[in-house]
Amino acid sequence: MLLCYGGVGNGKTHLCEALVIELYSQGLFCRVMTMAKMMRTLKSTMNQDSVFSYDTVLENWCRSPRLVIDDVGMGGSGSDWEFGQLEEIVVSRYRDRLLTVLTTNRDIKDLPERIVSRFRDTEIGRVVLNCADDYRPNKA
Repeated sequence: MLLCYGGVGNGKTHLCEALVIELYSQGLFCRVMTMAKMMRTLKSTMNQDSVFSYDTVLENWCRSPRLVIDDVGMGGSGSDWEFGQLEEIVVSRYRDRLLTVLTTNRDIKDLPERIVSRFRDTEIGRVVLNCADDYRPNKA
């Protein structure tokens, strides 16, 4: 389990993409979503005409062998309800020791402690501060 946090534009998403490409080169599928997209998807399951049920979608994310959740708490996501859903996913994945990567621009003090605590478990987790500068202004 890896929680990578730091400022904008310092390569957190790029590192996740590199991880997913490497896993794919080894024949391993990895689910990749932003937290905002995950929450929109969950909310859409609450419509009567939804093809998928809320429980089916949530269970899929809880049980997927590999999951990367990018931009946690960004893009309008980060309400108590949304962090509650994320916590349910992380707690389940932690219990089952499944590969889980979260990235965020937020300070980890602003994330729910029950989520951060699982990534601090030194047996299976890591919390990494990415201190690099924003590379976007320097692009040619």
